[in-house]
Amino acid sequence: MINQISRNYISGLSSGMDTDALIEKIITASSSSKYALQRQRNRISYQQSMLQEINLSLYSLQNKATDLTFSSTFTAKKAESSDPKMLGATVTTAAKTGTYNLKVRQLATSTSVSSSADLAGPIEEGHVLKGKAVGGVETLLSSLGISSADLKLSLQSKNGAVSEMQISPSINSDSDMKSVVSSVNQAIQDNQDFRGKVYLNYDEKSQKLKFTLNNPDDLIKIQDKNTGNSSLMQNMFGGSVTLDRSNIATVSDKTLSAGGDATLEGLGVVLGNNVSFRVTVGSQTANIQLNGIDPSTNLRDLADKLNAKLRDAGLAGDPASQPIEFRFDEGTGTLKLASLNTAQDIQFSLRDGGSGNIISKLFDTDASGTATSVFDGGKVLSQETFKGNVTGGVFTLDGVRIQVDAGKDTLQDVLKRITSMTDIEAYYDSAADKVIFERKDGTDAPIGIGSSADTSNFLHQIAMIASEQIPGTAKFTSSRPISEIKSDVALSNAGFAREITAGTFSINGKTFEIADTSKVSMDSLIKMINDSPEAGVIAQYSPSSGKFVLHSSETGNRSIAIGKADDTSNFLSVMGLADAKQEIGQNAIYSISGLYGGEEQVSQSNSIDGAIEGVTFNLYGVTQGAGETITIKTDTDNAKAAIDEFIKLYNEVSETIYTKLTEERNKELDGLTDEEKSALSKSELETYEKAYKKGLLAGDNSLMAIRNQMRTIMSRIMPDAEAKIRSLEDIGISTGVTGANYKETLVGTLKIVDENKLNDALANHSDEVAALFNSDGSKTGVKGIGTELRDFLREQTKTGGLFTGRIGRADLKTDSSMDRQIALLNKRIAEQEARLYSERNSLIQRFSALEQTLNSYQSQANYISGQLASLMSGK
Repeated sequence: MINQISRNYISGLSSGMDTDALIEKIITASSSSKYALQRQRNRISYQQSMLQEINLSLYSLQNKATDLTFSSTFTAKKAESSDPKMLGATVTTAAKTGTYNLKVRQLATSTSVSSSADLAGPIEEGHVLKGKAVGGVETLLSSLGISSADLKLSLQSKNGAVSEMQISPSINSDSDMKSVVSSVNQAIQDNQDFRGKVYLNYDEKSQKLKFTLNNPDDLIKIQDKNTGNSSLMQNMFGGSVTLDRSNIATVSDKTLSAGGDATLEGLGVVLGNNVSFRVTVGSQTANIQLNGIDPSTNLRDLADKLNAKLRDAGLAGDPASQPIEFRFDEGTGTLKLASLNTAQDIQFSLRDGGSGNIISKLFDTDASGTATSVFDGGKVLSQETFKGNVTGGVFTLDGVRIQVDAGKDTLQDVLKRITSMTDIEAYYDSAADKVIFERKDGTDAPIGIGSSADTSNFLHQIAMIASEQIPGTAKFTSSRPISEIKSDVALSNAGFAREITAGTFSINGKTFEIADTSKVSMDSLIKMINDSPEAGVIAQYSPSSGKFVLHSSETGNRSIAIGKADDTSNFLSVMGLADAKQEIGQNAIYSISGLYGGEEQVSQSNSIDGAIEGVTFNLYGVTQGAGETITIKTDTDNAKAAIDEFIKLYNEVSETIYTKLTEERNKELDGLTDEEKSALSKSELETYEKAYKKGLLAGDNSLMAIRNQMRTIMSRIMPDAEAKIRSLEDIGISTGVTGANYKETLVGTLKIVDENKLNDALANHSDEVAALFNSDGSKTGVKGIGTELRDFLREQTKTGGLFTGRIGRADLKTDSSMDRQIALLNKRIAEQEARLYSERNSLIQRFSALEQTLNSYQSQANYISGQLASLMSGK
């Protein structure tokens, strides 16, 4: 309404008066009550904010007082070692002071297991004929001396019910253990009483049969139906087995050798003077007789025996001719026939001759019984698993510049280019994973490697730059294997010798999953393993050794459980861990003077806990001679620091309160209204507030009460007359009493006046010092200084407390008395502003009416004047 009036109102148009200024003067004169209320509210607001700052300081002091109520503040201990590099200790307040002598003969170490074979596969293999996994569960029963696999199973359930079943697998001279395992499990599955109760499997890690009970509440007995050494249970387990809660799983006594340990006899390979197999290399064919090979020969040793026969037939030896050789692949546990010179694209094949079966047993054959090599030419250089990336360009060999295109050339392409452009035969040995340069004329003339003008790093990546020519020979060989696992790329492209399958694998019972080998890298798997506390190991891959290693997270003679029966990924097997020998960690061996007569003790950890109450000894090295000592002392530094911090803050708070209570106020400096504050700049307002606040809390009753109580508490004397320490004075701390510095007396300043007295009290009378501060008063009725001050300040500073209830909190809306005062004043100020608003509107309306009246009078006067003028002119 006032806006509507003001829009239609023009000041003094008729009267000629400055009515706006006149109205402002009238309103200003009428605003004296509002201004008085604003000044009163602003004064209380300043007081409130100042008191709230003090309240925060009191809360901080409460926390410092609380620190003095903890027994650990005064009873803390510390340990000192005669040689911190060899021995250390951590202690609690329960530790007793004294000196302990320790001798350490052996530190505890952690168990580790690393790859049993190189993980990286060759860059390429040329023509290769890979064998199949043999032995293990595929071992022939006849080689084990088993002629009967008939079983009898008895089940006693938790409810006492008893069931029986018989299993009679059909076997013959060609039956293997795999068929028995399958028949037994199928028969159990088909029997409703035994279904899901028990199963038989082959444990690849131990290479043994294993019966497992699924429900520990059941009891199952497994025995031969027909007893005898040729029966399954007697032959493999030494007789019947009983599975129950105390024996959930049982493994066989006899192993079923697999991989390199599998024997020809166990595989059912036919041997003899008239038994042979045929080898075809290109257009050359030879029959290899198997005479002289013992049936007990294992697959690992068989390769050497067969290679000797190949050499006799002229099919092995010089790589420059038509070289092939049998190799046992530790990574896959299989036999293979490979070309020594991968550059030669010559296919070869194997086939049993006559009554022989060695080829069909060890290799996959086609319908005609022939096993034929497959050519592996590798990938282009940019995709191969060299230790670094091959760059395209030019390299120099024996003075000849040779071009390389890393995006198009394979290793074989470049080696063939070298052979055709130089006097050097270049080929790759897939077994050694090395490149070989050899002079075609067989001389030992030096071979020039590289040039300063080379733009390709090819020679670096095949490890020729750091290599040396073998003295007296025509050969120049890579200084190291040239392929490497790429731990940061997908498993499917990382360069492993064997393909890793998706699925699950387990370490120490913790299961991990490889969902997709094209999306998971070795680095990500290592992180997954290391981020799992349940796995209890630290995994790492070492590029220098090419090994995958697991270290137990804990020390001592604990083994690492590699895999579980229900694992579905071959990851651990490809890593060479499934059958790798573990380096079992050793236990710590030590002795402590006065403990068990000083006899040596054993610990799986290098942290010895529980031997001495409150002390954990940490072993860092093997001691010599008389050993090393640990001395336990009272940690006076901790208590001294707590007291120093308390005194510092107490004095700051006391000084602040004393200053606020005693500073004089500038009575000539009046409070400001809101309009006056708004008219000041920021710096001007800060200067004003600093001056105005001085003395604003002088004589404040709440502060005086708090100050008096704090001083009373600090002057407390404990009632225990027999105690040596009953007051702060007894530990060398002055409380600002009469006779001290005048201001310190007025303020009540705490001051350490006798350091020696305090240190002696803390070192030799820590219990009494603790009681001085933290007594709860339950025995004497008098609380300790720290406890009393803490409780007093808590009652003042807590939400709704005595002090907080008056001043409120800056960080929280409260209903304090000062908040209510300010709210009431704001209400009265609002009422005054409403009154002034109405008064201003009324004045505007009245002056507007006056102007209208004067305007009307003026119009009438003008009319009359006009009429008079007209009359006068008519005469």
